[in-house]
Amino acid sequence: MERIESRDLAAAPARRGAAFRPPSDVLSSRELEVFRLLGLGRGTSQIADALGVRPKTVQTFRTRIQQKLDLKGYMELIREAVLWVALGADVRR
Repeated sequence: MERIESRDLAAAPARRGAAFRPPSDVLSSRELEVFRLLGLGRGTSQIADALGVRPKTVQTFRTRIQQKLDLKGYMELIREAVLWVALGADVRR
């Protein structure tokens, strides 16, 4: 398994030409929870059940997260979420 470095998380947005802003600075608390659950490998239905919302609501959150983080697709969203969780960046303050 490839080792993940903290610079990997910061470098991903830079490769897209955007300034890095941590998800915790950009996302609402609910969006951040969806982002964290995506990073833990949960699917749309599992996230909906965990949060007590409909799957369509989770899809809306995913779309908003992608827009706010300037992510181009679902796989990029998942990659960023997994890195975020793997680096322990989702620790609640």
